[in-house]
Amino acid sequence: MRRSPATTLLLAALMVVGVTTLGQAQDAAPAMDWAPYVEVNGTLTDMPSSPAVLTAGEILVPVLDLFGIIGGDVAEAAEGRQFTVTRGNVVMQLVVDQSSYQVGDQSLEFTIYPVLVGGIAYLDLRDITEALGGTYTWDPATMTAAIAIQPVSAVAKTVTGALVYVDKRQQPPFFLVTPTGAQTPTPYVGAQNVEFVRSGAGGVTETASIDDLEVGDDLELGLDQQDRVVRVSQIRNLVTGTIEYIGGNLILLQTAEGRRHFTLVADARIADDAGRSYDRNQLKAGQRATVSVAQSGKDITAITVYIAAEAPAGQAPAIAEVTVQDYRKPLKKGDKLVVRMSGTAGGTASFDIGALITGVRMTEEQAGRYVGQYTVRDGDGVTDATVTARLSLGGQAAAPAAGAQIVTIDTTPPTIPLATPKNGEAVRGAPPTIVVQYSDANGSGIDLAQTQLVLDGKSVTKEANIDTVGISYQTANLAFGDHTYQVRIADAAGNPLVQDFQFAMMPEGKILAFTHDGRQALRIGDKLTAELEATEAGGKAYFTIAGNWHRVNMARVGDTNKFQGTYTIADADRQKSAAIVGHFVDANGKDYESRSDVKVSIGWGTPTKLEIRDPADGAAWQDTSKMLQVMGLAPPGRKVRVSVQYPYYGYKTRKLDEDTVTSNQRGVWRTKDMKMKLSGLKAAFVTEYKVVAEMLGDGDKVDEKQEITIKLGKE
Repeated sequence: MRRSPATTLLLAALMVVGVTTLGQAQDAAPAMDWAPYVEVNGTLTDMPSSPAVLTAGEILVPVLDLFGIIGGDVAEAAEGRQFTVTRGNVVMQLVVDQSSYQVGDQSLEFTIYPVLVGGIAYLDLRDITEALGGTYTWDPATMTAAIAIQPVSAVAKTVTGALVYVDKRQQPPFFLVTPTGAQTPTPYVGAQNVEFVRSGAGGVTETASIDDLEVGDDLELGLDQQDRVVRVSQIRNLVTGTIEYIGGNLILLQTAEGRRHFTLVADARIADDAGRSYDRNQLKAGQRATVSVAQSGKDITAITVYIAAEAPAGQAPAIAEVTVQDYRKPLKKGDKLVVRMSGTAGGTASFDIGALITGVRMTEEQAGRYVGQYTVRDGDGVTDATVTARLSLGGQAAAPAAGAQIVTIDTTPPTIPLATPKNGEAVRGAPPTIVVQYSDANGSGIDLAQTQLVLDGKSVTKEANIDTVGISYQTANLAFGDHTYQVRIADAAGNPLVQDFQFAMMPEGKILAFTHDGRQALRIGDKLTAELEATEAGGKAYFTIAGNWHRVNMARVGDTNKFQGTYTIADADRQKSAAIVGHFVDANGKDYESRSDVKVSIGWGTPTKLEIRDPADGAAWQDTSKMLQVMGLAPPGRKVRVSVQYPYYGYKTRKLDEDTVTSNQRGVWRTKDMKMKLSGLKAAFVTEYKVVAEMLGDGDKVDEKQEITIKLGKE
């Protein structure tokens, strides 16, 4: 299906802005006029404000739309360029145009940086899904990105009131509700997926649908941060008893709690126990009935009349049927088990779950129909247990009856009896294989779909081998130093276990550590500094960039075994994904090497603005008799005027020297050697110079300007 022209315009905007991919500086998004589909937990979902975009092999989606769908509280700052997302117990920090982002105390990297287009912030769907513990798949044949992610409660606040009107055909649905204590109704619009539940007799809560709603129902609306309805709780008070008196609209009902009177509203629904319509004139004393009334009132909105079989005198009651609410997975702490039973009316009923949980009370919601609910507590545990119902009446007990549904309750999370590398272990030589053994003895079993392995903040689950007893993963290219891996598992009931392990990679040779500060994209004039620590004194050190393309000698730091070296990116440098390798040559001439796992791309991208790259702002100038050469960047072919200035009488400036140059085809410009020396009293009182660069346009009009400060004296 071809998408709307708005999608094509958005893609064009992304091409103009450009997206920055790690290891790829300012590569333009590919031209296309198709937008991908997004499936969330099995449901195709549209982004409300703007469609998803496929670029550079990744799916970008609007930040606010995504968390509005999967749940999360989003706080914006810096005019929509900074976001703090709270989702359950996870706090995430995102910044537009920055590759790194925070998830809790972990720092992660985006494949494609978040980008702002037309005032809407977009982020990488795959990266953010996996960071939140979900799974991501891409089907190029159908252009569909599917994510599966654990839902979180999106309810930010609740409103109670009476239902005035509901549009059941509109999607999302529309509700008109008069809030409790208010005189006029308030409209509410539903979110994408609204949850419907119903509370009834015995405090039982069960799944419902929009078709169950009736005008006049008491409702509790769960609203999200945007005041959209995400949960509708239908509050009904079901009262069962025997009609003692009926006159006009007044009904007197004898219940187990005593005599109660109600008012039958004009349009109340009346039916018999088979669902057939029942005329109000047929209502009479002695009939068994269940009335549905508002939670806080006495108006009957519906009534069901029963002709139930009572146990004959001297005959034991009987249980006809036991049903257990169908659960697709074992139950954990806080889950609710609902059991229903039909049998002889007017009795006392209860149910047992296996042999450990017994005597759970059941309430007669309708004549001869009983319901009970058990909320799982901490420490409960049964496996493949039968639910048995019990009924007694007049001192006699019915034969116990069991439901067909088998129940497992598990409130204990799995354990990890073995993990290697062990926590705190030092690993020498080849990168290790991470092996984790897990167990859920006497529990519901491991849920493999929720098993994850995270190495140094990045999920490696897809590359790991996972089975019912453990997980293994062969690491590669690990730098020397500390590393962490985190195991996330859960049993079939959803009881989670998250455990962290730390280990250190140590060299077999004589290099203890090798690091560099190079970013993944370096431009002309940037400096790449590397540090190396050896195991012994003496020897020499150097590092290489992209094999022997550049070899940089490293100087010893004091009397230590540490070395440091710096390389400044030159005009002609141009490498992509270059490896940085440290070398230590011992006293016997043997060369040991250590390879950094961070590669760099050098000299990619054309400058778009004026910059002074050398000297750095705040640099110290020790000898003013030395000449100064200034280097910088500007769009290719632009004229740049550079001057060295000094303060005059504290508030004016004078030029010491000036030069006008033109940037080359790569955007690089350099001045002539410019003088730095002052004479007489000026030299005694001047402590700093200003270097001012001006990019000139038509008529030598200044289009852009940048200045730096050079401080005179020793560093």
